[in-house]
Amino acid sequence: PDTFILNSILLTQLQKEVIVGTLLGDASIERNKPTHNARIRFEQSYPEHEAYLVSLYEIFSNLCGKAPRIVSRKPDKRTGKVYQSISFKSLNIESLNYYSELFYIYNNEGKRKKIVPDNINELLTPRALAYWNIDDGGINFYKATILNTDNFTLDQIKLLQKTLLENFQLRTGLAEKRAGQWIIIIPIKQSFPLSEIVGPYMHPSM
Repeated sequence: PDTFILNSILLTQLQKEVIVGTLLGDASIERNKPTHNARIRFEQSYPEHEAYLVSLYEIFSNLCGKAPRIVSRKPDKRTGKVYQSISFKSLNIESLNYYSELFYIYNNEGKRKKIVPDNINELLTPRALAYWNIDDGGINFYKATILNTDNFTLDQIKLLQKTLLENFQLRTGLAEKRAGQWIIIIPIKQSFPLSEIVGPYMHPSM
């Protein structure tokens, strides 16, 4: 596609909110060099989350050159089972550079690492929260909602907790999943206010 056309594409409000929510989850921004335009990549397990992945593609299809594809992984070393995933990525688009710079930093080894932006309170809308919950949420043994934040630092997770409280009045806790890796717990007593916030934006399959 023509580079000028790609650089003139503006993201819709829906796309912006979904990007924020899914980048807090499993989505990733790929960028070979700081001078190159970025692209976003979505991947989900197949066939369990195929419908959700396809719904994401419908939102971002105007940014994409290829439809979603199914990939078979190497057999699991423990079980021998072959897992499949379904994924798609956008084209390299200038409008995505903003999110690359917000959500990624370069570590001491020169590798990109995903972070929580300092201004996440300005970005996390009800729809973004819904997509974060869809993308990387779950339910624990006690029926509380969990958000898998274990790839972020504790300070970044506390910033997310502060944002959930200030933006949505959701009081949350933390649980140490592994040494130094924490997840956010939304207690069961907060499940009704949470469902009121995210319900209108949840995908039916989730």
